[in-house]
Amino acid sequence: MRKRKCVVPLCSERVCRKCGYDLQGAAGDPICCPECGTTSSLAGLSVAEDRIGAALSYLEELPVLCVGISLIAITFFVLDMMFATPWSRIPVAGFIMVYWLLLVFRYARESSWGQGWYLIIIVFHLIGLLGVAFIMLVWWSAVSLLVYYGRGSGVHFGGAWVARACIGVLSVAALFTLIPFLYWRAKKFQARRQRHWAIRLAQQKSKHPKRQGVAPHSTEVYE
Repeated sequence: MRKRKCVVPLCSERVCRKCGYDLQGAAGDPICCPECGTTSSLAGLSVAEDRIGAALSYLEELPVLCVGISLIAITFFVLDMMFATPWSRIPVAGFIMVYWLLLVFRYARESSWGQGWYLIIIVFHLIGLLGVAFIMLVWWSAVSLLVYYGRGSGVHFGGAWVARACIGVLSVAALFTLIPFLYWRAKKFQARRQRHWAIRLAQQKSKHPKRQGVAPHSTEVYE
């Protein structure tokens, strides 16, 4: 087994490691940030594209987690309204929403309270709610058809049952085509708006564990 080095592409963009100021076009080595006065070498500002991708994935996880927490809170709220149980007196949904606020605050802080973080939160939530709506339509269509056939009416494709069946099929198709497409577009939207900040996060290797194994300039491959 021999070891060879595979060169990882480096990003040509330059961002201040401390304040995130755009240093593109700045001359000299080391470079002094005109915003905060931090001096950094060119080698210190260089960052691998793999690290930027990992940083973007890290930033993407937070709004996705916020969507999941929101859906869980809505589920508990609906259960509280539908069933009168002893645990329904506990404001579970309220506690979950407090955790949601903490996640939103963390995401806004990681995004330096800028770069459209609130728009990204809104877009991811809209996609999540749209996905839940399609899931509900699938269940509604399936239950309606099961109830109809359970009455012994036989197979009949006329009237409103055709519409229910079509709604179910279209909802399933949307879940496997439209929702993934919208999610992909949301990821592109987030990456385009937060790439600048992801570069700064990528320069700080200890910021999150996803970049611990990514080398800044090269990686070793065993054959």
